[in-house]
Amino acid sequence: MDHLRARDAAQAGLDGRTTVLEAVRQLVSLAHTDAIAELEDRRFIIAVESETDHLPIGEVRKLWASDALKEKDLELRAQRNCTGRTSWKLAGGERVKA
Repeated sequence: MDHLRARDAAQAGLDGRTTVLEAVRQLVSLAHTDAIAELEDRRFIIAVESETDHLPIGEVRKLWASDALKEKDLELRAQRNCTGRTSWKLAGGERVKA
C-alpha cells in the first residue's frame, strides 16, 4: 500500500497534477520506509522537505496572513526553480513511481 502511495505522489509531481514540493510533502513519511527503494531517492526527499518545511504549501496557506504569504511566496518560487520537474525526474521521481 505504501509503495502505491509513493508511486502516485511521485507521478503527480512528474506530470504536473501537483507541485514537486507538494509531492515531497506527501512522500517524506514514506522516505523513512522501504516504500521508496533507493536510498539516494529517500535522501533527496528528506533533504528537500528539510529545506522547505517552513514554507506554507497547500491548505495551511489559508491560515497565514496575506503579507506573510507574500514574503514566503518569494522563497517558494526560488525553491520551485531549484526543485522543478526536471530536477525531480533526474533526482528519482521516475524511480519512485516505478
